[in-house]
Amino acid sequence: MAQRDYKTGYTFDQFLYCVKQSADAKTHDAAEGEDDPTTGGLIWRINGLKNSNVFSNVENLELKELFKPGQCTVLQLNEVPQREQQVIAAVILLALLIILVLLVLVTLLGTWRILQMRARQRVA
Repeated sequence: MAQRDYKTGYTFDQFLYCVKQSADAKTHDAAEGEDDPTTGGLIWRINGLKNSNVFSNVENLELKELFKPGQCTVLQLNEVPQREQQVIAAVILLALLIILVLLVLVTLLGTWRILQMRARQRVA
């Protein structure tokens, strides 16, 4: 598989190839000849965005550039079709949700470790 380092991202074709590989693995694991309609629908949607401005093989806008303390970021999407606006918003919100969940998990882990240390100190 021709992949780039995750820090530099994927080209559109590499991304589509990875989705198709996932679909092939699912088909192989499932009953013979049974296609996954969800993955097929995803591939159809991704192909529909190929000629849009959503994907770029050279530009990569990182979340850390969008969200900085003390900075207000405005994305001007008025010239982007509504469907593409929805995709962009969904991807950004999903990424933020993942970051939030990870932060909560790290905080909980830290709190749990502190409680464990205090419990050990009481026993000793």
